[in-house]
Amino acid sequence: RRVGRTARAGAFGAALLFLNPLEFAFLDYLKRYGIHLNEYDCPFKVPNLQIKFEKMTTDDPRFQQSGVRAFKAFVMAYQAHKMREVFNSDKLDLETVAVAFALDHIPPVQIHRQEKKPYVKGVIRSMMKKKWKEDQWKEGGKNKRQWGRDG
Repeated sequence: RRVGRTARAGAFGAALLFLNPLEFAFLDYLKRYGIHLNEYDCPFKVPNLQIKFEKMTTDDPRFQQSGVRAFKAFVMAYQAHKMREVFNSDKLDLETVAVAFALDHIPPVQIHRQEKKPYVKGVIRSMMKKKWKEDQWKEGGKNKRQWGRDG
């Protein structure tokens, strides 16, 4: 989620991006904006760090607390993402995410299910603001002189 910070103010940058299969549509979005992508195969011999991370979280409560905070931050960022058709928190497998953060349980986190209802509150607020501005403009025009001294 920090890929956008690799290059700022016209500079160049490189980043690794790990996606789960449900997020592959994000690649189309990146390609549309001219972001060059290379796909790399995972090497066959990858050291099994998962077991080591899980042992660290069970042995040291600080690591477990850090994993819980990271898990919660990830879920909150996922829910807040603007591309909800790609990053849909309703389809997020919390058990798998917890394992990815070397946790042996799913920490309590508030899940806001994404509803398909339109955002009515913001629309109504913007309509009311527009009407208020129109009324202010009309009221302001009543007190102004419509003609010069001559006419």
